Amino acid sequence: MQSLRRASVPGQRQPLDRLRFGVQRAVIAVVLCQAGAAHALQWSWRFERPAGEAYGPILALGVLSTSDSPDASGFYTILNASGNRNGVAIEELLPIGSSIPGNAGYASDNLLREGSVPMTSHGFNVRFSDGSFSNFFTGTFLNPIQDMDFHSLPPSFATLPDTELTGQFRASPIRVPAPLPAVGLGLALAWSRRLRRHR
Repeated sequence: MQSLRRASVPGQRQPLDRLRFGVQRAVIAVVLCQAGAAHALQWSWRFERPAGEAYGPILALGVLSTSDSPDASGFYTILNASGNRNGVAIEELLPIGSSIPGNAGYASDNLLREGSVPMTSHGFNVRFSDGSFSNFFTGTFLNPIQDMDFHSLPPSFATLPDTELTGQFRASPIRVPAPLPAVGLGLALAWSRRLRRHR
């Protein structure tokens, strides 16, 4: 009598082997995705100066990317900046140690943390699409401590003089669900479907 069991072909993966291989590849992909995602945090940020103040209102906001580990003082290093100031888009974050035109000698350190003192007195520098610059920092040397925006438009400050104005700066990490549980659920569902298919 001829066997009803399907003969095994040398070099051909059997269903269970294919299933194990597929799961192994998926797990490796998840680990690699997790490792890549752990290098940066995303923060929403906002600097606001109300209307009615001299030089008019300021509203700057956007997203900052930082390192994923704080230093001993709780500061994260800013790696990238996006957003706008009064509708003018940010073109780039300037590197650590830079100073903006009109503010020579005041170098940035690109440090950020949560709380009432979100930056140091060095802050971070950005360049806008209209050619202007801002140095956002926390005036820890002031009493009381205040957040500041030093804004300049080189090379001539005749039409729009550089300003150093107080406001309120706030930054908060953007909380997102950890991707691993969702991926794990997907793997579990795929596993159960394939087991039912080969049962």
